[in-house]
Amino acid sequence: MFNRIRDRFGTAGLIVSVVALVAALAGTAFAAAGLNSKQKSQVKAIAKTFAGKPGATGPAGPAGPAGANGAKGDTGARGADGTAGTDGVDGKTVRSGTTAPEGSVAGNTGDFYIRTSTNQIFGPKTGANGTNTGWGSATSLQGAQGNPGADGSPWVVGTAPIGATLKGTWSAHSSNAAANEAIPIEISFGVPVPIGDGGSYIVDMIPPGGPDPAAAVFGEPICTGSANNPTPVTGPGAGAPVICAYAHARTNLDFPGEAGGPFLFAGTLLGSEGGSVVAPEAAAAGPAKAFGSWAVTVAP
Repeated sequence: MFNRIRDRFGTAGLIVSVVALVAALAGTAFAAAGLNSKQKSQVKAIAKTFAGKPGATGPAGPAGPAGANGAKGDTGARGADGTAGTDGVDGKTVRSGTTAPEGSVAGNTGDFYIRTSTNQIFGPKTGANGTNTGWGSATSLQGAQGNPGADGSPWVVGTAPIGATLKGTWSAHSSNAAANEAIPIEISFGVPVPIGDGGSYIVDMIPPGGPDPAAAVFGEPICTGSANNPTPVTGPGAGAPVICAYAHARTNLDFPGEAGGPFLFAGTLLGSEGGSVVAPEAAAAGPAKAFGSWAVTVAP
């Protein structure tokens, strides 16, 4: 049958006829044409024979978007323990005793030995470990004798020398003073001083604002320092040395030289002539306090 088709339509016509036939076979054409199974197989074989060859591979398409990150994996198993390291070199020992170590004290190479009875050190030991030899010669741990120091100040034991300047601090406090009550201020030198013909030290109380120049009418020396830089006067006042007492701060206390009061206090000596006590008065009832510094030059 196919030979007759080819003879009538040629090879091109045969191909077209086969393609049409294959297309018809996609539906119910097999049943309508009344082809038997052998004829159907022949049609399929012919279709395969004249089917076109596969074309060349096309170009690759663009890359698709990156996928989402995957889930975190499980923790891996613990690795095996590493091998133990080698032992370090033994440290050195400092030994001690009262006798020389050579021949009597065992030690290891590199050890030291201090002989406490003579302040000497031996080592490092060169003998073998566990032996009492190889300690070497001693080296003194005590330096050479130093040069004599310069002479000290010419203080007589227990007494401040004439012309020496002494400085210190003072304070006074009363939590509930009465008006005009004396509030004692103790000025302690910390060391006895000689007392001249006057028999006492006069105390010049300087308020926080500084000395009162008007006080000079009394013919007494004026202390010119401050609480942060206490400075003494060098000349005697009223026949006695002067202690310059500078107030850093005060509350409810009248000092001499203020409000028409006296300029200087003839202070009462402390025990062993080691200072003086003065007593300014509370200006009114209530708490009264003050603190500051003092300076004095020891006078004959």
